[in-house]
Amino acid sequence: MTSPKSNARDRRALSLTGIGCLIVAGAASLLTNQADATPVALTPIAPEASPLAVAALPEALEREVSQRAQALAKPDEIEAEVSAPETQAREETISYSYELTRERSNDEPLLLKTSGSLTLFLSADADGTRRADARLQNVVAWDAEGVDAVFLAEVMGTSASVSLSPAGAILEVELPEGLSPEAVRYWKRVLGRWQTAGPAKPEYAERWRATERNEFGNYSALYEPDAESGDGTIRKIVLGYTSLEDVEVSGPPMCESEIRITPGEHPTKIEGRELLRSGLSLFGPEELLTYSYTRTR
Repeated sequence: MTSPKSNARDRRALSLTGIGCLIVAGAASLLTNQADATPVALTPIAPEASPLAVAALPEALEREVSQRAQALAKPDEIEAEVSAPETQAREETISYSYELTRERSNDEPLLLKTSGSLTLFLSADADGTRRADARLQNVVAWDAEGVDAVFLAEVMGTSASVSLSPAGAILEVELPEGLSPEAVRYWKRVLGRWQTAGPAKPEYAERWRATERNEFGNYSALYEPDAESGDGTIRKIVLGYTSLEDVEVSGPPMCESEIRITPGEHPTKIEGRELLRSGLSLFGPEELLTYSYTRTR
């Protein structure tokens, strides 16, 4: 005879067996349904129908993307372009108002006092080459004794092309053909008294020499601090002429000079006095030049 406890155990075993059978049957049915199911065809979404379509890049951003892509593709070439030194010319314009008096004594008295404006359009390349296109304007003769000042109209109607050393000394002056000798001398006289040459090594030099040029030819000049002023003014002394250009001068003139310059690449003030003696044994006519240049631009 079966006990109540054994009957209870049998019922629990049957229940578990039934649940297991149901799980196995469900799994079998699921596998059968998947095997018999018809595959679903997926239709691709058209780009214009997509709400996530990306708008065209702005032109500036597109260029940047393109440049970055080129940099990644050719890094050496891009870096070479970036590190290449600049060779563009440096340009500037400066102007000076000036007064210049030329006075000659002895047997041929002469007096010419003029004023005007000198404007220079300067350019300097990376290699140190310098050039200046010069113009003279508002040239007026205040006193003219023993000289015909008609040539002053010529100088205002022309321009000069000036070659300069890296230090600022005049190397060559090119003027239009057909100018009168008086106009050529006046051009070179004005430019020659404007020029100032700095030292080759400014950080080390207190006194230095330079070779410069004016209407007479090439000469040597000494620059040194002006001990009398005590304000940094530079004193310039003409030591002597080394070559002669003016065919009407019998020999290189002897010059006693007193020139003072405010320091700087383009001084704000240049004031000078030069006493010139020429001729055999230096007993020819004496010529006195006095001048003043004030920078206005």
